[in-house]
Amino acid sequence: QRLRRLELDNNLLTAEMPSDLPDSLTRLEIHNNEFVGTLNWINNLGDQTVRIRVDGNSFVGEIPDFSFMTNLKTARFDSNPFTFGSMPDNVCGLFSSSDTFITLAADCRNGGVTCVCCTNDVCQR
Repeated sequence: QRLRRLELDNNLLTAEMPSDLPDSLTRLEIHNNEFVGTLNWINNLGDQTVRIRVDGNSFVGEIPDFSFMTNLKTARFDSNPFTFGSMPDNVCGLFSSSDTFITLAADCRNGGVTCVCCTNDVCQR
C-alpha cells in the first residue's frame, strides 16, 4: 500500500515540510498549523493529487508552478505570509479552463501574491 492521504490539519504542528513526500498522495491537508519554509516540495507530489490545503501556516517565498496536477480540485494557499511572487500563469490557465478545479485560494492583497485570476482580493472561484 502507498500513502494516499496526509491529513494533519488543526494540530498546531511546527516544522518544515520534508522534500521527499510520496508522489502517491492524492490529498495533502496540513492547514491551520505552524509549518514553515518554502513550498518547493509541492513539485514532488504526483499528478494524481486532487487536494492541497496548506492555508493557515507560515510558508514564505513563491508558490511553485503545479499546473502538471491536472486532476486538482482544490488548492488553498491563503493565510500564509508570502512576501513576494505570483500565482504561476499556467496554474491560472488550468484553473480557468478546468471544470473540476473549483477552488484556488491565495491572499492577493497587501503586497502578497499577485494573481491574474484573482477577484475581490482573493484567487477563488
